Amino acid sequence: MLSIFNRNKYVLEGISVSRGMLRQYSIFDYDTKAPIIEIEEKSDLVTGVLRMTMLGGIIPFAFKAYNPIGELVFTLQKEAKFGKVSFIDVLNPQGDIIAQFPRDLLFFSKPFEVWDTERNPLFTIKPSFTGKTQFFTMDNQLMAELSRKAGGEFSWTNLLSGTSNSRMFIEIKDVVPPNDILRRIILATVIYLQIS
Repeated sequence: MLSIFNRNKYVLEGISVSRGMLRQYSIFDYDTKAPIIEIEEKSDLVTGVLRMTMLGGIIPFAFKAYNPIGELVFTLQKEAKFGKVSFIDVLNPQGDIIAQFPRDLLFFSKPFEVWDTERNPLFTIKPSFTGKTQFFTMDNQLMAELSRKAGGEFSWTNLLSGTSNSRMFIEIKDVVPPNDILRRIILATVIYLQIS
């Protein structure tokens, strides 16, 4: 299972149907085009409507990622919090938190930090002037890049139906060793950047 996290290049394709009531993402091997991770979140009509209101920030979610043979590889989730900062958790297949970040950091703090379970920074995320989102180690080494280099599509049919499609290119640099848990955390964080 760990081999799916050892690619250097991935393509993320996503679809959002009916304003967030069904959101699906697939991660493909860039070279072979083979699907290697499927991510899906389903929600009901009430949840979909609430996401479009001022209550959207407290609505919980859980995105589960599976490999091609149906094994859970990670979960990205947020629990409902009232009067407190909402935390986004990255969980391993056993349900243990392996990384975390406050939802509010994405909007109010620069750079955006991803933490370990003790809330020590693992890496930072910064947008660049080239249109790429860049992931840096805490000693400022470039560890991954996210861009639209692989393409993206727009259609009036998608706009009228409430369906949107996106395609992103992910490149993980050699500073992140094979089988390192950071690779899983990077891909989970990329999913959050698309759904937020």
